[in-house]
Amino acid sequence: RAYPANVDGRARAPLLRVYNASDVELCGGGTLDGRGAPWWRRRRKRVLPPHLVHVVGGARVAVRNVTLRDSAFWTLRVQYADDVLVQHVRFAAPHRSRNTDGVDVDSSTRVLVERCHVAVGDDAVAVKSGKDDDGLRVAAPARDVLVRH
Repeated sequence: RAYPANVDGRARAPLLRVYNASDVELCGGGTLDGRGAPWWRRRRKRVLPPHLVHVVGGARVAVRNVTLRDSAFWTLRVQYADDVLVQHVRFAAPHRSRNTDGVDVDSSTRVLVERCHVAVGDDAVAVKSGKDDDGLRVAAPARDVLVRH
């Protein structure tokens, strides 16, 4: 699958990126803390804050049994990936934190989000078929996405 070289668009680089990798798992019971508070207070003009975890491309990626907290922007973005499992993940950010979605599934296929606790300042789970100009150019829909308790 072809996708843009600039996968961040106007956003800063994430704390953790899985790029075009397969058979990867982020697990272990720990916490990734994005320390997003300084970003939440800023006015955004040209540059968007970073995601906490960004999965781009690849297949058979699992994120499970971890806590992802206080992301500056979308917490977990799954973009152009196939066969992704998000399971037993705790997403946390203050109620008033801006744009701190839990999971953003973007132009990916066969994604399962289950048994997650999502308490963030914006969308719990968002499913997208691209974003901005790159989304229109790539024109890849999100397909076979299941969210369940």
